[in-house]
Amino acid sequence: MTWKSTGDEGREITVYIETWFDVDKKFNIDTASDDDTWLNMYGRYNPFDDTLRIECEISRQDSSSYFDYEPTKAEAQLIKDMIEEKIQEDYHQTPTGVLRGILRRRSDDWRNTMTHYIYPQNLKAAANMWLWSLRDFAIMGVAALLSIVILVELHLMLPRSRHTLLWVS
Repeated sequence: MTWKSTGDEGREITVYIETWFDVDKKFNIDTASDDDTWLNMYGRYNPFDDTLRIECEISRQDSSSYFDYEPTKAEAQLIKDMIEEKIQEDYHQTPTGVLRGILRRRSDDWRNTMTHYIYPQNLKAAANMWLWSLRDFAIMGVAALLSIVILVELHLMLPRSRHTLLWVS
């Protein structure tokens, strides 16, 4: 989850919500059939009014479509609690306190300083693919490529079966 203060007057916190659930089933959409299609979820939290809006974007290679989602009370409370917990942990303030500080400063550079990545580990986590690190994947790919080159250069071939039939015409 990432967050930054947005809105005309700095009264909202916008978060990117990672979707670790079956979005196709939850929203009755189809993203799984196309590798170039995914769902982006954004939450807009106004701690002054205690409101949360969820905006969804279905991104495709050549287009995008948008829809709003009304979270259940439990979902909304979970997201609000996560936002408040992370802001308290990092800034020792409530979301309203952070936004009030932004409203007081009204400088242009706050957008650069207020972006914070909540998960995974402030985007410093190792990238994994099927429980393998990307480094392991790269090493295996290079080893496989070298093996193929060596086999071709040494003219080594896989053993042929004794039962191969020869057709003579």
